[in-house]
Amino acid sequence: MTFRLAIVGGGPRATYALERLSATADRLRGRDLEVRIFELSGEFGAGQVHSARQSKTSYLNRISRQVGFSADETVTDAGPLRPPGRRPTLYEWSRRRFAETGDPDFDLRPEDWPKRYVHGTALREMFAEFVADLRAHATVHLHAEEVTDVVREAGGLRVVTPRDSYPADHVLLLTGHSHHDPLRSPETARLAEFAHRNGLAYVPSAYPLETALAVDQGAVVGCAGMGLTAIDVALHLTEGRGGRFESVGGELVYRASGAEPASVVAFSQTGLFTYARPENFKEADPARLEHKGVFLTTEAIDRLRESVGVPVEHDGGKVRQLDFERDVLPLVRLEMAYLHYTTLLGPLPVDEVRPSYEAFLDGRPADPLGALERAVDVTPRFSWHDTINPMSDVDNYREAVLAFMRRDHRWAAEGNLANPHKAAADGVWRDLRSVLSYAVDDGGLTPASHRVFLSTYTRHHNRLANGAALVVMEKIRALIEHGILDVGAGPDARVALESGRFQVVGPRTGFRRPVDTLVDARVHPFDPRRDALPLYRAMLAAGTVTLWKNGTFTPGGLNLSDRFHPVRSDGVVDHRITIMGPATEGQKSFLLAALRPCQNHYVMRDVLVWLEDFWRMFEV
Repeated sequence: MTFRLAIVGGGPRATYALERLSATADRLRGRDLEVRIFELSGEFGAGQVHSARQSKTSYLNRISRQVGFSADETVTDAGPLRPPGRRPTLYEWSRRRFAETGDPDFDLRPEDWPKRYVHGTALREMFAEFVADLRAHATVHLHAEEVTDVVREAGGLRVVTPRDSYPADHVLLLTGHSHHDPLRSPETARLAEFAHRNGLAYVPSAYPLETALAVDQGAVVGCAGMGLTAIDVALHLTEGRGGRFESVGGELVYRASGAEPASVVAFSQTGLFTYARPENFKEADPARLEHKGVFLTTEAIDRLRESVGVPVEHDGGKVRQLDFERDVLPLVRLEMAYLHYTTLLGPLPVDEVRPSYEAFLDGRPADPLGALERAVDVTPRFSWHDTINPMSDVDNYREAVLAFMRRDHRWAAEGNLANPHKAAADGVWRDLRSVLSYAVDDGGLTPASHRVFLSTYTRHHNRLANGAALVVMEKIRALIEHGILDVGAGPDARVALESGRFQVVGPRTGFRRPVDTLVDARVHPFDPRRDALPLYRAMLAAGTVTLWKNGTFTPGGLNLSDRFHPVRSDGVVDHRITIMGPATEGQKSFLLAALRPCQNHYVMRDVLVWLEDFWRMFEV
């Protein structure tokens, strides 16, 4: 009898899943396996976000040596492995492609930041290779169509598309990021309806850039958001329309083509773009150079749970919940300060800090950061406030932003080992991200604190440690200096609906400017109730999936078992369905999609959890 596997979503995670499935396909032992892979965009291997056909102005947010496609020796229990020559990193793959084509986009060093389409091209090629390997053992069908529902029926499941439906014994959902339907939220519905009434252009999602941003030459574009998506928007509407960046006297200068919009008005709550990612000198020896926590550790989190955690019933068990700002943030600030000072001074003795630190972990009044500050005498001093609030001047906001960016870019060029500010941010918010997840995930925070963490501290993480590469941010600075990218709205900017026009208003700077097109350039958190695509809405309505809750707080992600199976509305865990990726947001945090080689990376470990359960089902 044929076992039928459906994989919904054909992007990076599907590529990793097929790598492991094809590498272990000898377990079929002559039994029939039929695999159907559904990818709405038709971009198999890459998916829409990493499409090989996307604008060449968008960059990947990872250096080339930190991207892989296959399991390696560091991944626990991952065997059998492909031969080293058949599991290249993105850097190694790009060198091969450059040798074949001479295309400078593939002429990458290990520490270079690839263009995103380069990653997509590699994913597409690796996916095709893994599918070919699997086809030696199983039947594989590729469907360039949308899945609108996964229905339970007698004897199994049925995957529904607009044109047909297909029976399945197991469904692996790897759908990646979507965006919200603007009519499913009061705030965005107001914008969409206003645009419709007044004949305005409102773009609820910037992707794919090539089709979403049909902006007229000379128009004024409002860009809601100043993160990575907004950077993609700004570069696509300028460099992507024939503009050029030139180095003049060591400074990057933008030369307009004349095909651009008149202006791109970027605005957000903070009024700042993400900080530039520092040059990554840790990659020379990650095991030695990546920071290991001194104060911010999983052991410290466990002690805090025992001393000050609030005991609650959660997901059928008991957990002692923390308050992030009261319990965890002091350790974050302490660890950042420690890294700041050790970068300036070298290794520091922590004996003077230890008594206060131990008292804090025991829930007694203590100030370990103050103890550290008293133990060192050096400038510049570490300041958490200045780290997250680097701007104080709103009188000439544009010039103040440029001054900050110039300083930040100098720091980024010094790198994540030499500059104290970048070392502190990179060492805590990147190297110790697993400790932060340990504190937050699976109901680790009280409901009120969890809400604050998602609304505030994930934004701090994104600006401090998950920004764009220096080469990208220098382009953004050049666009601001040229004048085509307008950041004058400042902090707390908003959209006003006045006289039949969208108006970008900066309450603290006195800024007011009408825009012809309003683009939502923010990554939307997963929430099936608001999703623009029908799949999870249909599954939620049928009770096939349910929303995860932290007490009274419902972040939007799905309720899954520890092996990524959905909990149905009747309380039953459905082992026939596995869900990974953004759909677990809320219950989990810091969900990245790109596989990192030589790190026993969690993305591949998650794939192995699915694979183990898949083979168990298949071999029954």
